[in-house]
Amino acid sequence: MNQKDSTYEFDQALENSLGENATTKDPTEGLITLIGKNQREVEDKLGKPKRIDLSKYGYDWWIYNRNQKEYVQIGIENGEVVTLFAIGDEINITPFQIGQSMGDIYSSHLIDTTVSLQVDETTYRFELSEEDINTRPLTKVGNVYVQLYIDKFKGTLSSIRLMDASTLIRLHPYAIGYEGENIVAPLEKEINEEKLDRDQERQIFDITNVIRARFHLELLEWDENASILALDKSKDMYKNRALLKSNKENDEQLDIIEKGEGTFSTFGENHAANYMDAPAAVEGWFNSRDDRENLLDDEYTHLGIGVYKTYITQNYIKKPEL
Repeated sequence: MNQKDSTYEFDQALENSLGENATTKDPTEGLITLIGKNQREVEDKLGKPKRIDLSKYGYDWWIYNRNQKEYVQIGIENGEVVTLFAIGDEINITPFQIGQSMGDIYSSHLIDTTVSLQVDETTYRFELSEEDINTRPLTKVGNVYVQLYIDKFKGTLSSIRLMDASTLIRLHPYAIGYEGENIVAPLEKEINEEKLDRDQERQIFDITNVIRARFHLELLEWDENASILALDKSKDMYKNRALLKSNKENDEQLDIIEKGEGTFSTFGENHAANYMDAPAAVEGWFNSRDDRENLLDDEYTHLGIGVYKTYITQNYIKKPEL
């Protein structure tokens, strides 16, 4: 599936963003109002989560994946919402909207290549590259920092990540400098890495299907044999500290999968390494031409995912109709 590259020209957008219409008022509606709220308030608004996943940043992800139009991950630490990721055509992320054009966003929100903030006695400064501005710019609404994941091929908003100041610094998704005592130290918390990896696999699976639903494609089914193969590839990449070249026609890979039920006529792989988390990895694939073609290929019917530490593999396959 070929996608036309219509990457938004960022120079004019940046110029527009520096006007008088930048939105900085405190939010009064939508998911953005959950930042800073306690978990009881979350349950009052959204109900109980479908599951609770680990993160490597100290908070737990509360997963709300009822359908492909309203997918939300809420990061809760010490009983309080510190971050949130949301994707889906019907989620309420006022003052933004999934599918909103970058031109519209830049005309009403301050987007700059440098973002500074102060926590306690330390001043932090994030430096955004041109690629950052084009694909994941940062802005602020009230006291909430907003990372916007942009579909660069269409120039529209794909998903959104909300953070309080401390979580933004902990994640440091951009080049960072600081003035003061010291930068926030990394977390020294023992994590169940096996659960963390499996949790990320499920998040990647869910988010992939949300994006496919956006393009009116059939949803993929989970395939365990393809997942075993994907995990082996991720372990190999970790061992070699490199992304290993994928091969869509690799007979050995197909043979491994075919030890399970059925035969497969099509096979494709996506690889990723060193992304912040599962949502960031999927949005990264979505903005890579070859990986995007796999993600949006209407021939695929099943998906296997393997996460090992910071290395991720997706195996897309087509099973014949019964």
